Amino acid sequence: MNIVRTTNRDDLSSLKEEFNIILKDKRLTIHFQPIVHFKNARIFGYEALSRGLVDSYFHSPSHLFPFAENEGLLYTLEKMARECAFDESKTIS
Repeated sequence: MNIVRTTNRDDLSSLKEEFNIILKDKRLTIHFQPIVHFKNARIFGYEALSRGLVDSYFHSPSHLFPFAENEGLLYTLEKMARECAFDESKTIS
C-alpha cells in the first residue's frame, strides 16, 4: 500500500490538516464516467470517481485513499464519497 512519504513533521501535519478539512467540509469532487455497452455504444450506467480538490495533494485518488487508510479513516472517506456520489447523481440526465 502507498504510504505518504514526507520529509518532516510539518509536511505531515499540513497534510493531516488538509485531509481533515476535506472530511469535515465534504470537499470531494465527484466525476461520473459513463459505462458504455461495447456492442451498441449505449450508456447503461455511470461510475462515480472521487477526487480531492484541484491543486491539492489529495486531488489524486492514489494519494487520497491510501492516506485515509494510513490514518484509520478509510471507511469514513469511502462512506462520504458514496454519499456525495448519490447526492450528485441526481443531476445526471
